[in-house]
Amino acid sequence: MERNNTDRRIRRTRLLLQEAIVILILEKAYYKITVQDIIDRADVGRSTFYAHFPDKEALLVSTFDDLASDLDHRIEGTAETQHLLHAEAYFIHAQERNDFYQAMIEGGGMDLVLETGRRHIEHSIQVHLRQMEVESDTLATPLPVLINFLTGSLLSLLTWWIAEEMPYTPAQMAEMYEQLVMPGFQGLLP
Repeated sequence: MERNNTDRRIRRTRLLLQEAIVILILEKAYYKITVQDIIDRADVGRSTFYAHFPDKEALLVSTFDDLASDLDHRIEGTAETQHLLHAEAYFIHAQERNDFYQAMIEGGGMDLVLETGRRHIEHSIQVHLRQMEVESDTLATPLPVLINFLTGSLLSLLTWWIAEEMPYTPAQMAEMYEQLVMPGFQGLLP
């Protein structure tokens, strides 16, 4: 019973710290945020912060990891397999969290978010290709090259779309993404 209470306190503290950094990112540039700003906003002590995270970068990565994990679970819960990588889900996610991503683009820290996003998208692509029963030895291009290309092109479009203040709907962006990548992808299949 004591362990469950401890786990709950740990989760609550981590959530307070994650919420604090997101609120601060929306208020000022990420690179201007200090650990002191974060602990003041979360109302926790400095030693508590460092018991959970070595620095603000680790906190940001943890925050984005949780956002991306929620997206991963949403994607895994869908039965849709006709669309490559569920691209629309990524655009919808970016639209729902537009304030966060705009703040990251404008205030620094986007490199950390992009690297974390890259890992999640790569995982999603690998899962999707397995569902499609695509095997590395059946492709005309090595699987790691394909995964890197699909991930990079999706991240590039997402970043552009957010920076341009989302001039198209998530469905339109997903459709354009698939129009761009599907002919090449299908050309790789036997």
